[in-house]
Parts: sequence; C-alpha cells; structure tokens
Amino acid sequence: MTRPSLFYSVLKTKDLLPRGAKSKLLVFIFLQLIVSIFDAVGIVFTGLIASLAFVMATNSSRPTVFESVIEILDVPNISDSMLLLLLGFLILFLFIFRTVASLAITRQTFKFLAKISQDTSRKFFTALLGAPYEWIRKQNTLDLSFAMCQGMQLAMIGINGQVIILISEFLFVLLILILLILINPLMTFVSAFLFLLFGSIVYWFSSTKVSNLSKLMNQKLIEGNQQTINAVRLFREFRLKSTTPYIIEKFKQNREVSSVSFASISWLQLVPRFAIEITVVLGVFCLTIAATFSSNLQDAVSYLAIFIASTSRIGPSALRIQTSTLTIHAMAGELHLALQIYDDLIPFAFETSRDNSAKPLEEVRAQFRHPIPKISFEDVSFGFEDSKYPVLSNVSFEVTPGETIALVGPSGSGKSTLLDLLLGLLKPTSGKVSIHGRPPQDLIVENPGLIAYLPQDPFIMPGSIKNNITLGSKFVDENSFVSALRAAGLIEIVATLEKGEETWIGEGGNKLSGGQRQRIALARALYLEPKVILLDEPTSALDAEAESHVMMAMQQLKGKASLLMIVHRLSTLNQVDKVIYIKAGRVLAIGTLSEVRRQVKDFDQQAKLLGI
Repeated sequence: MTRPSLFYSVLKTKDLLPRGAKSKLLVFIFLQLIVSIFDAVGIVFTGLIASLAFVMATNSSRPTVFESVIEILDVPNISDSMLLLLLGFLILFLFIFRTVASLAITRQTFKFLAKISQDTSRKFFTALLGAPYEWIRKQNTLDLSFAMCQGMQLAMIGINGQVIILISEFLFVLLILILLILINPLMTFVSAFLFLLFGSIVYWFSSTKVSNLSKLMNQKLIEGNQQTINAVRLFREFRLKSTTPYIIEKFKQNREVSSVSFASISWLQLVPRFAIEITVVLGVFCLTIAATFSSNLQDAVSYLAIFIASTSRIGPSALRIQTSTLTIHAMAGELHLALQIYDDLIPFAFETSRDNSAKPLEEVRAQFRHPIPKISFEDVSFGFEDSKYPVLSNVSFEVTPGETIALVGPSGSGKSTLLDLLLGLLKPTSGKVSIHGRPPQDLIVENPGLIAYLPQDPFIMPGSIKNNITLGSKFVDENSFVSALRAAGLIEIVATLEKGEETWIGEGGNKLSGGQRQRIALARALYLEPKVILLDEPTSALDAEAESHVMMAMQQLKGKASLLMIVHRLSTLNQVDKVIYIKAGRVLAIGTLSEVRRQVKDFDQQAKLLGI
C-alpha cells in the first residue's frame, strides 16, 4: 500500500470523529482566537512603551495617542514614569493571561479528544468482534493490536490534537500579521517573507523524511514485537538448533534501523526551532538597520519595539506550527496501516444486542428458547473469496437433538470450515445452514452460550483459571463453575494449587501442561451449559489419561447436548451415534461406524490398521 499523504491522513482522522465533536472542537479554536486578542493588545502597548521611553529620554512631548490611552485607562494627570510602569504591568498581565488561558483551553481540548479516543476505540473494538471471519483471517494480529490501541490514540489525540494546535496557531499568527500590516505594511511584508522563506525550506527538508522514517520505524516496531513473541514461543526450538545467532542478528538489525530512525526523527523535529531562531535574529537585524535610516526616529523605535514584541510572540507559534506539521507527518507514517483497518471496519460497526457478562447465569439460561435445537445443512456449498475452488460442495445432513456426531476425513477436506459455518463465522455461498430453523448468526446473538466451541489448540489468556473459564464474566455462578471444573477433571488439579482457582497460569497457560490447558478449554465450553458443542480434534494432542477425561465428559453430556466433533483418532468413534465422512468438501457417507466403513474403503482400511 502506498504511503498516505498528509491531507489524506488528516481527512481520515477527521472522519473518525463522532457527530457533534467537530462543532465542539471549533468552539475550542474560537476560544483560542479570542484569547489571542490579548496578545495583540499587549504588542500594541509594547510599541507605546518604546515611544514613551523615547519621549522620556529626549524630553519631548507625548504623542496624541497617549491622551487616548490615558482616557481609556482612566488615569488623568499620571506622570510619564508611572504611565510607563502601568503599561509594563498591563503588558505582563496580557501576555501571561493569554499564555495561561491558551494552555487551559489546550488542556480541555486534549481531555475532550482523550474521551473521544476512548469511545471510538470501544466502537472499533466492537466492530472488530463483529467483522466477518474471512476478513479477520487475512489480518496480522500485531497490526490489529496497534490499530485498536496506540493507533487510535495517534489518530484521535495525536493528529486531531495537532490539527487543532495548527489551526489555532495559524489564526493567531494571521491576527498579529493583520495588526502589523495596519501599523507598517512594508516592515510586515519583509518579516513575513523571511519567515515564509525559512519555513518553506525547513518544511521541504523535514516533512517527507519524517513521514518515511516514521513509517519505517513503525514497521520495525511491529517486526521487533513479532520477533520477541517468536523467541518466547519457540524458546525450546531455538535453544536446540543452531539458528540462535541468526535470530539474534536479525533482531539486532531490526533494532538498529528502528533506533537510527527514531534518532533522525528526534533531530529533524528540532530543526524548526533553530531555523526560527536564525530567522528572528535576521529579522531584528534588518529592522534595526531600517530604523537607523528612518526620518522619524521616535516612530522607528516604536515600530521596532512592536515588531520585536510580535516576533517574540509569533516565533513560538511558528515553531509550534512547524512542529505540529512534522508531528502529523510522523503520525501519518505510523498510521498508514491502521487507517486502512479503520476503513475496513466501519461497515462492520455494531452495538451488541446483549451484554451477558454482568448477568446471573440463570438469566442467560432463560434466553434459551429451546433445550436442544435441531441442526440442519441443506445443500450447502462454500468457498473463500481468495480461492478458486470450493471448500464444501452440496453438503446435506441433519443432527437430531442430543446426538453425538463425528466428522472424519482427510486433512483439508473442509471439516473445520463446516464447524465455522455452524458457529456463524462464515456464511454459505449457497444452500442453508440452520439451528432450530434459524441462521446461526441470529440464534447466537439472541441466545449467547447456547453453542460452545472447543478448539484443537485452545488459547489461554494471561490470568487466573477462573477468569479463563468464565471469560471475564462479572457474575460467576459458583455451582456452574464447580460443575464445569468437575466435568473437565480439574477439581483435583485446582485443589493442589496454592491459590486454587485464582492461580495465575502464565501467558498462554505456560505454567500448565497441554492436557491441563485442554481441560480448562473444556470447562470454558461447559460453563454456560450449552445445548450444542462443537469440538475440533479435542484429543489429538492429549495423552491417554487426558483423552479419557475429555471423552468421559463427552459421554456425560449425551442426551443433554448435541455434539459435533472432528475426529482423527478413530478409537473414539465407538462412542458416537453417527459418523459423517467428508473428502474434498463432499459428504461421501453418513451412518453408524460400521455403515460408513462399508461405504468408504479407505476409511475401513484405516480402521483395520488401528485394530478397530
């Protein structure tokens, strides 16, 4: 994907703002413009101070403008020295007030953007959970993680916040320039030319470099995170093989590119400061030379003071404009993938119809309209968009309530895809999948917990045993929790742990054996007492003892739930009611074990080799 332009990134992040937020941000910008007027008044008073100081030094008479100032301030008969002191205090107050007020408005702006970032992150995380499975399977996990967390902060608080600063500072500079044009157009145009010249040079030099370096740094950050994850997950393999030096060298190269990029960005962001300092010095020098050759020295001194005061106020604003522009470029480089993810997720944004995490288990169960639903596949075909060939073709079968069904067949025959269709993750290309006459997607939303899934390689979250089984539910039914532990053969294991069910089991469950992780996943599946359980090779990686616990739990569920399990260990087929043999996406046989063996020669030969 090509690098997004600065304009594109700003527009896309603006589009992420919720309705009403843009109006409130415009109010913040307007408030910044209002307080900028205090700076303009302070600059005018600076010119008056310089003029008054010239009057006092030359013993000349006050210009008529001072009579108007004295009248406004309501201080008749004030001496020149007292007037000078009063104007000095007024300037101090105006400049400090503008700075403090601007800082307070900026703080409120960023607090507002932080709240928007929080709400929008939740919205897109919800959209992520509602996105089609086909889209999810194409994404990089680290890219999604970045987009959901850091990316949203960069978009909302980073780019939008910097745009607000950019607009506010630009309007302030424009206000001061208008004031200076009214006072002395020629000197204003000369000063503006110098600022624009140096500003353009710095922008041209820095912006593209910062954007490209930020994109590269973000890419290396994601790669470095992945390398670290790989090192931990493949720790044993790396220790046993001679590839460790190669892996270390690759990580070193990654960090070298990332560190150099970060250092270069840090340096480039300092360049505007030094450029503006040079511009200010040159500007003051030129204005001083011009004042020296002026015919009216009093006016020249006053103008010079005004322009020096203006430069002291415009300089920091110009620096913030340059810095904000470079920061936006940097963030645009980091956000190039996240912005595409946001675009993809917007059509999937939804609000979940129910949140069962805070409901008692009995309330969740009450949502189940039917104890054990009937499952039906009617001439179902399915193919992924990025594949020329169908995964499933004309699949038809029924599962009566309470049946235990085994799905068997060669690897890659479409068995896992069939389960994904039942889970509502995929929609058939043609035909109909129904659970109690309803599409799985609809039934699952209306009856959460009705269907459970036990994968071949379950994911264990960092946390406690209880948190992994209840998946963070705010309300835990202790009786159902203990029943799930007992059914999964975990009661004795939990009893031996120092903190019991609250024991921290490490990242990915690395403090547990493979069999214990599978039992936790089984307890997770059984906790809500589901009526349909889908199992994807649940015993393929287990030892005999762990396998017996899983199969015993399955036996205890007979008549209480419908079970569909993908089976590669044919020894478990004696415990099922029906076998469905699938090959190359087609159902070749359905029936009891003996019936399927008679219909499929290859399957019968495998069974004989295993002594079944």
